[in-house]
Amino acid sequence: MTTYEDNETHPNLPAFPLDRTDHATNARPAAFTITLSWETILWVVIGVSAFFSRVWNLGARVMSHDESLHVFYSWQLATGKGYAHNPMMHGPFLFEATALFNALLGANDFTSRLVPALLGIGIVIGVPLLLRPWLGRAGALAASLFFLISPYVLYYSRYNRHDIQVIAWMLLAVFAMLAYLHERSDGRLMLLSVSLALMLSTFEISFIYLAIFASFLLMRLLVQYGRQWRAWLRSAEWDLLIVVSTLGAFFSAPIALLALNPIWSRLTGQPFVELSILGDYGTNWANGPAGMRLWALMALFWAAAVVVGCAWGRMRWLKLAGIFMVITVPLFTTFFTNWGGIGTGFVGSLGYWLSQQGVARGGQPWYYYLIVFPIYEYLPLVLGLAAIVVYSVRRCSLPETARTFVPLAGWWAAMIFVGLTLAGEKMPWLSTHIAIPFILLAAWLVGRLVSRAWSAVAEGQSRLTWQTLTFAAPVGLLLILTARTSFLVNYVNYDYTTEFIGYAHGAPGVKWVLEDIEQVANRLGQGKAMAIAYDNDVSWPMSWYLRDYPGFFGDQPNRGALENAPVIVVSSKNWQKVESYVGGSYHRYEVIRMWWPMEDYKNLTWDRIRGAVTDPQMRLALWKIFWSRDYSLYGQITGQELNPPGKWPLEDRMRIYIRKDAAAQAVGLNSQGSQLEDLPAEDIAFAGKQVDLKPQQVLALPGLNGPRNLAVAPDDSVYMLDTGNSRVLKLDSSGKLLKSWGSSTVDGQVPPASGTFNEPWGIAVDTQGSVYVADTWNHRIQKFDGEGTFLLEWGTGGLSADGADRFWGPRGVAVSPDGNVYVTDTGNRRVMVFDSKGKPLFAFEQLGEAQLDEPVGIAIGADGLVYLADTWNKRVAVFSLQGKFERSFPVAGWNSASIDNKPFVAMDALNRIYLSDPEGYRILVYSNDGAPLASFGRFGEEDDGFNLPTGIAFDQKGAVWIADAANNRLEVYPTITP
Repeated sequence: MTTYEDNETHPNLPAFPLDRTDHATNARPAAFTITLSWETILWVVIGVSAFFSRVWNLGARVMSHDESLHVFYSWQLATGKGYAHNPMMHGPFLFEATALFNALLGANDFTSRLVPALLGIGIVIGVPLLLRPWLGRAGALAASLFFLISPYVLYYSRYNRHDIQVIAWMLLAVFAMLAYLHERSDGRLMLLSVSLALMLSTFEISFIYLAIFASFLLMRLLVQYGRQWRAWLRSAEWDLLIVVSTLGAFFSAPIALLALNPIWSRLTGQPFVELSILGDYGTNWANGPAGMRLWALMALFWAAAVVVGCAWGRMRWLKLAGIFMVITVPLFTTFFTNWGGIGTGFVGSLGYWLSQQGVARGGQPWYYYLIVFPIYEYLPLVLGLAAIVVYSVRRCSLPETARTFVPLAGWWAAMIFVGLTLAGEKMPWLSTHIAIPFILLAAWLVGRLVSRAWSAVAEGQSRLTWQTLTFAAPVGLLLILTARTSFLVNYVNYDYTTEFIGYAHGAPGVKWVLEDIEQVANRLGQGKAMAIAYDNDVSWPMSWYLRDYPGFFGDQPNRGALENAPVIVVSSKNWQKVESYVGGSYHRYEVIRMWWPMEDYKNLTWDRIRGAVTDPQMRLALWKIFWSRDYSLYGQITGQELNPPGKWPLEDRMRIYIRKDAAAQAVGLNSQGSQLEDLPAEDIAFAGKQVDLKPQQVLALPGLNGPRNLAVAPDDSVYMLDTGNSRVLKLDSSGKLLKSWGSSTVDGQVPPASGTFNEPWGIAVDTQGSVYVADTWNHRIQKFDGEGTFLLEWGTGGLSADGADRFWGPRGVAVSPDGNVYVTDTGNRRVMVFDSKGKPLFAFEQLGEAQLDEPVGIAIGADGLVYLADTWNKRVAVFSLQGKFERSFPVAGWNSASIDNKPFVAMDALNRIYLSDPEGYRILVYSNDGAPLASFGRFGEEDDGFNLPTGIAFDQKGAVWIADAANNRLEVYPTITP
């Protein structure tokens, strides 16, 4: 056995051997001793620095979206709630290892990040020591130092994701392969088997690494042996290729679909197995014909692996495969408690990853890594590229170790960059994988030059000193700048999305709110028993931070969840719903829950780049961002409000409601700086006018999907728009379904087929029983008889200036006693009047007080006037039948400009005005001169609750019918008593 060659060793610096055998005497030293030297001191200093840099203040940063998922499910496993592998959240190792630390040390942000932190320490110290035979003594120290200060490696060593774990196992695999190429020890193959098992149990990027390793080994075989196939079979490279490919084959069956599907489609007209079915988080794909084909494909790959492996070396391979399975099977089955993990792991891991490539989460451009990588890893990038140049020039004079290591690292660097650039999903943490080979290349170059300089100094060749200084000065500067960058991102800006190193950051407000919640709970004496109502849209990271508190209610707020909760935490989609419950009895606070880095680098063009380079102000702004993450000047130039943590363009906010009596007991709440104005204790306009009205009927017909409107015919039959299903339903007066008609217009069909609809919102019935439908996004009106027979249509999409028959999203229809049809042309902000055959007659006044903004609901009163829901003007506008403006009055509602907040109007027998307030979850009743009379309803799924009440109409008995869109039902109420 021979020793490894150091890159450039001085006679006084002995080469580093694989073992400590004295080859001159073939004897082992009597005892292991450590000689205190500068090298030893440097290793100790780096080791101590690695420890403290990875664990210091480890729990300070707010959990990101992905982290909170990982640690929450790990905590569930640690507390006995179990865990089932889910390919969407990658391999099981992270969850099971994190759960172990949670079980041993308790669950918190610190302990939940210990797995990547400890492995990060191992990468800094252990990996360079293992690779010292190829890096050299100085190169190993350089690698250790570069890993220590690398912004990406440090950041993701303090982050509960899979990247650092899989990098640790991958580096062990690299060492095992390099060592086997040198000495062909079966122990190295066993280490490779362990490493591959852990890699594939951690993260699907392992498949890219398998491709890199296999392609490198093939290239090396071709270069070294050409077409001498027998030499191939006797080589160490061939052994490694067999082990990598056969063990990798256990997880690789879905890759065959990329070739099988096109062939199968050509032969049979359909794919062998649709990749999309593997986008399932579990094993729903496992049943049926597709499942049988996938299991058969997996069995074929396994059989091929066994045949090839045993042909290579039966007992050797079976031992390696056994080691591989002893690790992967328990991990994926959560130690035999989840046998479905066989499917989600050995098929679903790669299958899910392949199915998601078209999704391209984040929507990043192809040049994404060219932007985010050099901002942080400029040292390894510059020195790594220089190493490739030096190797290319000096290759023939380099030792065998370098001629193995540098081509591997160079191929690895190029292929990982290309692979991640071509992959659909591009995320900042994947830059860590690009950094690793560049760091190793940079360390090899530094080690080589330091060793040469050391040798020159030792031999008295002082003429090399200036060459050394010429190299050392820029390297030293890069080291200092990289250390500064790493310090800022990891210990100063760690919670701020002004950095590009993370994505979907949890914002600082999350922990401020958590501290406030803990204070309120303690002041009330309830501790973790205090109910906190929170919805699913704030689940991540709040499910982790509120894991010990009861009160999660999911998608829809409800009375049971809110009534007994001193604190409520909800996303923007539920603000209106919650506020309809809590009114002015809670203080309101609003903070950023999640935010994303600036993405103005998207859609770059040469003109944009040229403009940025030539504009001195923009150059200065970009420099400020690069140097100190200062966006102030950039915000001024681009007209954006960039002042984190108060305001950021890519943010998601949450509101915290603290009951006033509970807030009064707390002192110095963190959230006080983000407090909103309290809601009035009761809507002033309707103070004391809320009526506790119960419905006479609640009709939840099967299959309803967002019913938006309805109209009552002279014979008391009810016509309802089942908007989400693009159809009209006809009911009798008791709510029994009589018939339905209509279907969705085919996408792109021009003109749209008669009798089909695209989200119809408006409906009316004339005295003859004819039905008029505002086919909103087909921009037309359709007329039918009472049985659904199509009669005629008119209108097309366009601006009002282009013609009286042009509509833009008509939403309301009403028919006057003389048969004229009144249409609210919502997008064109007008009302158009037609005769019963669709001939345009006139438009309403549009000047001065008559100007409308988002007109929706329309009704004709017994007084012969037209009443309009002028939504964005927050008023009811009153016109004559001839379109002359008469008057208006304000509405105490309609506070949102969302696509759902589209109110409608109906008039009762006493000419009172009933208005739906969709996102106020109530009905408002006014006199016809605008005096508030009553309101009824509140948010909820209960019979007397609403969830987006929109359409409203009266039947012949005076009952009011209401389309409760998001509850997918109709509700029938009695009229308000005069």
